[in-house]
Amino acid sequence: MDFKQAYNQPNYLNFLSEKFNFSKTLTPITINNTEVKTFKSLGYITTADDKQLPVFEIHIKPNTKLSRNRAGLRNLVAKQIPPEDGALAVYVDGENKQWRFSFIAIEYKFTEDGLEKQQTASKRFTYLLGENAQIRTAKQRFETLNKTSTLADLKAAFAVEQLNKDFYKQLYDWYNHAKEKVIFPNDENAKSHIEDSLIRFLTRILFVWFLKEKHLINKDLFDLTKLKNLIKYEEDSSFYKAILQNLFFATLNRQIKDRSFRRTTNGKPNNTNYLAANIYRYQNYFQNNDEQEIMDLFKQTPFLNGGLFECLDREATDEEKSAYDQDKTVRKIGSAIRIDGLSDRKNNALDFDNALFFNTNETGLCDLFKQYQFTVEDALTDAGLQASHAEVTMEPATRVELNLVNAEKFMKLIERLEDLDDTQEVYHNADISDEVMAQL
Repeated sequence: MDFKQAYNQPNYLNFLSEKFNFSKTLTPITINNTEVKTFKSLGYITTADDKQLPVFEIHIKPNTKLSRNRAGLRNLVAKQIPPEDGALAVYVDGENKQWRFSFIAIEYKFTEDGLEKQQTASKRFTYLLGENAQIRTAKQRFETLNKTSTLADLKAAFAVEQLNKDFYKQLYDWYNHAKEKVIFPNDENAKSHIEDSLIRFLTRILFVWFLKEKHLINKDLFDLTKLKNLIKYEEDSSFYKAILQNLFFATLNRQIKDRSFRRTTNGKPNNTNYLAANIYRYQNYFQNNDEQEIMDLFKQTPFLNGGLFECLDREATDEEKSAYDQDKTVRKIGSAIRIDGLSDRKNNALDFDNALFFNTNETGLCDLFKQYQFTVEDALTDAGLQASHAEVTMEPATRVELNLVNAEKFMKLIERLEDLDDTQEVYHNADISDEVMAQL
């Protein structure tokens, strides 16, 4: 079945019959909902361990968006599920162009009131299919299933936890490969500068990808076909330099009204903006090198204050300049310490091959990201919640419980840190009980 095609019921029924032990019983279901056009039971599948899962088809009205009403639409199905172990459902938009497949797992737990039936969000996953959908993950998941699959197999195939494992394994493989290929400037002579630089880069690019998915970054910048019309893609490191560095440092790290290009003389960069870390560079990497045309590619992106996208290149200290005067091999330029490598200069050591982002084997970083659809809002929507405020913060993976003596020392340290002019936020993993806090 071609998951990129518009929804077609006969094709879907054939797919169910070929993939599962499917029994067809087309039955309309009457419901009272203003967003739903038709609601049908298509039949049920029987797993290898004799679990029967009903299969539903829901056509929604044209003014209802699949991407915005998942929790409500899922709850419609949940009300139709008898006390079995779950259901399969397809939600089809008004024009049949996009459709959403969902596996809804039902589990039970004992409470004070007895046995309670629950929809378990962590055991249910949803795929958006049809036109313009990224279908690779859905296709891979369905390929793991067949007529001998058990209910546990279905849960494993569609579990969010398994998808997370798959994603981070692929990301880790990419990281290990990139370590052998990427060159970042190392003017501080740090022992682990490649590893540190790559981890910092991944933190930035993951945040950028979230913003792109929320339409806050121009999607053409990550579409290889369109990208080749925007930049000189055959130039080494052109994607990282012209697109990502300009996005990180000149766009996200600067107020919209203040954004500008590096000054030039006779078409060549001059020293007016030397070491300025929040202006656009790499003009010659673009197919159209008009400054305003280039800046327009980034105009929909907001300014983000917080330090994540602050370029770490800086002017060398007097001590570092003196060390360079004594030994010219410590770095390429005496007056600058390059870490991120934001520079038009030909002696820029930065090397980040375009193939690490896009390649024919689809093992590039952007290739990987395109296989998954992930946003913070999705998780909230799945839980039936709507965010009224959002912010980025640091949450500890583990906490350390402090007694009274250590808590007193710790609080004094926090106060000193917060008094520093350069401190914006202080994060910690201390766990201080209410009893200890009352004694402080």
